[in-house]
Amino acid sequence: MKREAIFDETGTYRYSLKRKWGNDRERKVAFITLYPDNADEIREDYVTSKCITFAKKWGFNAVECLNLFSYRAQKADDLSDLDKEDAIGAETDRYLYYGTRNADLVIAAWGKNVFHDRENDIKQLFEGMDLACFSGQENHPSQLQFISYDTRLMPFELEAEEPYLFSAFPSLYR
Repeated sequence: MKREAIFDETGTYRYSLKRKWGNDRERKVAFITLYPDNADEIREDYVTSKCITFAKKWGFNAVECLNLFSYRAQKADDLSDLDKEDAIGAETDRYLYYGTRNADLVIAAWGKNVFHDRENDIKQLFEGMDLACFSGQENHPSQLQFISYDTRLMPFELEAEEPYLFSAFPSLYR
């Protein structure tokens, strides 16, 4: 498996974590979670392991883990205690933009407890994109920690009044 992790020069922020297996043309799933934990270019954490397992189950051969906040934290409260800019990280939006634009499937998986008004910040970033999620509460995508491997995807739109179904991978949806 090829492994890559992109950090800032201090190691405080992880902007991207990539895994690729097999020699075929890359078919990548991008997962957008709330914040990075301990995974790096050598080891996985619980969330990145779940991302890899889902991607393999769906027939993909690459995964990129991105975050709304790139500050490496042990719990969400660590981020809410920081100033907004410090929690997000200087390069986060750039990695979110490019990491999702070259993905075959993009999964929103940041949960409902988003702070610093971050969901409003990213609406333009994902405008016109087909996003998917695991069903969540109050129009928020579920976090991967709470999802079983049998859970199916559903379409997700940040400003959706009613969900719409897109056709990129219809067999993955309800």
